[in-house]
Amino acid sequence: MELLVIGCNFKTSAIGERENWNIPPLQVSAFCQGFLQIAGVSGVVFLPTCNRVELYVTLQKDVSLESIFSYWRQFLKLEGPGGTPGYIYKNDLAFSHLVKVCSGLDSLVVGEPQVLGQVKQAYSQSVEMGVASSLTNFVFQQAFRYAKQVRTETGVAKYPVSIASVALMLAGEVFGDFSNLSALVVGLGEMGKQTAELLIKR
Repeated sequence: MELLVIGCNFKTSAIGERENWNIPPLQVSAFCQGFLQIAGVSGVVFLPTCNRVELYVTLQKDVSLESIFSYWRQFLKLEGPGGTPGYIYKNDLAFSHLVKVCSGLDSLVVGEPQVLGQVKQAYSQSVEMGVASSLTNFVFQQAFRYAKQVRTETGVAKYPVSIASVALMLAGEVFGDFSNLSALVVGLGEMGKQTAELLIKR
């Protein structure tokens, strides 16, 4: 059996490109059920977040990637030839990627806790829809366990948990008590993303 993760995130694709691969919430069940009709596919978890769109697929035997992409494109009625999301990982690399996502190490703001809840929701949805395989269950339960260990032992959870809080932290260091500086707060949202990216690269 094999584990695949296919997706795109803020590192590989602009938001418009990510949206091209997203599935409307009311269609996720039909999308995942259809995937199980592809010979060799045993389990599917579809994970959309504000900064990523990912598909976790477990396989009983070799399945051509083109058959997966073809179904995805056909379901979304994407026009034009070819086209794939930003990355593909298999087996160990796929599991490692999932742990990084769950622990907040693969987020725009390192350590954010929201994504773990989103992964758990996506996994629970697959279980409820009956599209999670035994390998899916094992992989995701292990990833949740390792993610908890990473967050606890590394202290990553102590980092700022949103772009806005990163910007506020930096502005506080530069300007001190700026609670009355309304002009500074007005521009905070615009500078937040750039500030966060600079801090993450340190």
